[in-house]
Amino acid sequence: MAWPTQNSIVNKVKKIGLTIQGPNRNGQYWIEANGRIASWYLQDGKATSFHCHRVDDISDSMTDYSAGYFVHTIKAMIRSLELSATGREVIAKAEGK
Repeated sequence: MAWPTQNSIVNKVKKIGLTIQGPNRNGQYWIEANGRIASWYLQDGKATSFHCHRVDDISDSMTDYSAGYFVHTIKAMIRSLELSATGREVIAKAEGK
């Protein structure tokens, strides 16, 4: 599998009308929608480590709790943001339908 570039993520995110935030001090980029956050890192210009979680769900290192889950593709990452009533419309936009 070829890793996606930052440009391919930017293009998909623009299609659905969201804004990419970041990078933070750890080099993480993220987008937020419908009370959910999807994030990733760049390594040699390629996006990696797609992670999704709710805004109010925070990892706790003292209890070994990791919030959210990892996905394999940009499409899955974007779909994780759209688990609301309008999800189908936004997914269709991202897929160019």
